[in-house]
This record gives sequence, C-alpha cells and structure tokens, in this order.
Amino acid sequence: MELSAQQQQRMDKLSTDDQLKLKAIMQMMAKEKDAIEKDARKAKGMMEDDEPRMVNSLKNLIINALKKVHQGAYRDDIYDSFYTELMQNVDAGRVELDGLDVEDEFDNFISVNRDNVSLQEMLD
Repeated sequence: MELSAQQQQRMDKLSTDDQLKLKAIMQMMAKEKDAIEKDARKAKGMMEDDEPRMVNSLKNLIINALKKVHQGAYRDDIYDSFYTELMQNVDAGRVELDGLDVEDEFDNFISVNRDNVSLQEMLD
C-alpha cells in the first residue's frame, strides 16, 4: 500500500502496534473496495446479459402465442421469419408493439409470403 509523504509522516508518529492495526484496517478497506467494484462489474454484466433474455422471452411469447392459435400448422422457421421481420419493422418505426394485434400481423405475413409457405402449412 503506497502512502504519500504526509501519510507516511503520520504513520511514523504512531506506535508500532497502532501502525499494524492501521495497516490491517487499510488492507480490509482495500479488499472491501475491490469486492464492491467486482460486484458492480458483475451487476453491470448481469444487466447486459438480461437484455438478450428479455428479447428471447418476447420472441418466445409471440411465437408460443401464435403456435397455440395455429396448433402446428406452420414450421418453426416460419414463426422465426415472422418474428425477425416484425422486429425489423419495429426497429424501422413501421410497427408499434404496444397494442399490436400479433395474430393479424402474422396472418398478413402469411398472405404476403404465401409462395414461401408450403401448401400443407396454408391449409390451416
């Protein structure tokens, strides 16, 4: 632990026993500071890690709701394509998620992309 000249002068005025106690306290404070900084970095990392989970949960919410309505009528890649396109439209400002009727959006997606959806999937 580096001390400034002024701090070293103060330290020299203390008894050996008090110097040892002060050094122990300073070491404990340094450890605590390191632990706090580590926790802060970890918490920041957790916050950053939560963002993909939130996106994934939104994706799962939308896709699972559509799968419940359409009950296996479409392949998973159709739902994934819809979600990807929906998020691109949201990012571009063309669609607002608040109050959005996802089923209608999905039906529009299917009608626009009919050529990409197999006949079996369209029978729903």
